[in-house]
This record gives sequence, C-alpha cells and structure tokens, in this order.
Amino acid sequence: MQEQELDSNPQYSHHYIIVFEEIQNSFGTFSMNTDDSLELMTIFTQSRSDANIHYIGIGQRLNDISTKVIERFRPVIGLTLGENSLRKIKSQLPDNLKQRVQELPQRHWIYLNGSTNPEFIVPLFKKEGSALLFKQQTREQPEKPKGIIEKLICKIRGSG
Repeated sequence: MQEQELDSNPQYSHHYIIVFEEIQNSFGTFSMNTDDSLELMTIFTQSRSDANIHYIGIGQRLNDISTKVIERFRPVIGLTLGENSLRKIKSQLPDNLKQRVQELPQRHWIYLNGSTNPEFIVPLFKKEGSALLFKQQTREQPEKPKGIIEKLICKIRGSG
C-alpha cells in the first residue's frame, strides 16, 4: 500500500516506523535459515527505500538474534557484558570501540553507523507533575415524581 501511494503521488512523504521489541523472540538465531525467510529479508532490505518503511529492533541478547537480521540493521549499542553477545558485536566494531562497549556508563550508547560511530547520552528523565486517576463518576439519578397510585400506596403504608 505504501509503495502504491508513493508511485501515484510523488509528493507523498509519510513514513512508517515498525518497532520489534524483544526481537530475539521473533527473529532467533536459526529462525531465518529457511526458504520462507527469503521473502521477509527482501521486505527488510527494500522497504526502506521503496516504501518509506523503517524498522527498530529492540533486544537484550545480540547473540540470540539472527545474524541475517542484525546485518540489515544499524545497531545502537549500550553496555554489553555477555560473552556471546560481546563476540558478535566486537566483530562489527572498529578496534577503537571494542573495549568501550564493556565500559559504557548508564544511559550512554554508541550508534554504529559505519563511519563516525557517535556516542550519545540519553538524558535522565525528570518527571514533572503527578499522575492523574481518571475514573468514571456515577451520577445519582434524580428521584422521579411519584404518580397518583404510588402516592396512595405510600400513604396506606405510612411511608410518605
């Protein structure tokens, strides 16, 4: 649909961002080794340029994510300690960053873009204000005026 829209309207500039959280559960080490995965890999590689669709993959253990997927992403790397993940990420890092990934302080990240590989800091989020609790308020129904029969019954019973 996105590709058709781009073809029919050259001014179309809408982009989609697709986020895969815990990506190792969807694209594990061996999940991309079947012929079925070829179509998905084509989608990953061509959709960015052909259809303005972009992907973000979030995972904790790099070694558990298929290499075929990792090679198509540009990683943002935080502190990496696991031996298997370290081996995998160090094979993609230039020599000057191989030790740095084991020393990154909290909220420090490296964007592995292939040339400058900048390190950036995510600032501490300072919460301002307080949470609001929205709950449905029940409204009391106004008492309906009593009809003649109801008034008569109440008089007989002595309650009104």
